[in-house]
Amino acid sequence: MVKVLFVCLGNICRSPMAEAVFRDMVKKEGLSDKIIIDSAATSSWEHGNPVHHGTKTRLAKEGISVKGMYSRILNNDDLDADYIIGMDESNIENTSVVFASGEDLLADFKQGKYDLILMDIYMESELTGIDTIRLIRKKDKDIPVAFVTTSKDHALESYRLSAMKYIEKPYSKESIEDILHLAVLKKNDVPALFVQRNGIVERVPLANILYMEQQMHKVYLCLKNEEDFSVYGKVSELSKQLPENNFFLPHKSFAVNLCYVMYIDMELRSFVMENKTIIPIRREFLTKAKKALEDFLFDRTRRLLK
Repeated sequence: MVKVLFVCLGNICRSPMAEAVFRDMVKKEGLSDKIIIDSAATSSWEHGNPVHHGTKTRLAKEGISVKGMYSRILNNDDLDADYIIGMDESNIENTSVVFASGEDLLADFKQGKYDLILMDIYMESELTGIDTIRLIRKKDKDIPVAFVTTSKDHALESYRLSAMKYIEKPYSKESIEDILHLAVLKKNDVPALFVQRNGIVERVPLANILYMEQQMHKVYLCLKNEEDFSVYGKVSELSKQLPENNFFLPHKSFAVNLCYVMYIDMELRSFVMENKTIIPIRREFLTKAKKALEDFLFDRTRRLLK
């Protein structure tokens, strides 16, 4: 699934019109099950208000409905969208989050929440930018990072932390645009599972999922490096987003990331996970599960040897 988010100042005119028109186009192309479309405001001025009557009237002439659409405020979870389209430059600027210190960023950070970190090295806090990113890398080794600073002194150290860019101040608009372009390319290369949680679509990197388990009407996601959570739905439906070479369904109630399987206990007919969880395997799936794990380990070893 791909998530597209349109933003403007109030979310009653331009962005809801873009959302409604694009949703109509996607529906006509038969792609509604592949693209999630939403819109939001960068301010609270119109929060909770319906779409402007002028916008509603113009869309009605095209046979496009805005029923059920109300202004809402952009939040941090919206930054998980694959494409955020601002109706003007000021809207785009307002989709970023600024932290006053490395400590504040670390307190808020979780894997998959942000697409890019622009980090100053010298800040009025105990942690430098280098210190902060070193700690971030323990939580997320893949998030794109660019350092923006007044000195070349830490360039080598920054690249040891896998920084994509090291920019000296004063920086140009082109240098920032280049970083944003590289971050988009990198994000599009990271496979993810899209789930709806508390009314918001979230993007969960597949590499962060140990397994999913059906629990009544909800699916429990056991995650690595962040807090587990549950969403309404079925494992059978969410598993359609999962690549078969990395995930295996040993039972109608489970989907397992083979990357985190330690071994198969043949006597118990179960996967033993990295976190010691025991995942049952249906008797008729046991041979298939063993082959799936062997194929996965073989492919991973082959990639490492290339």
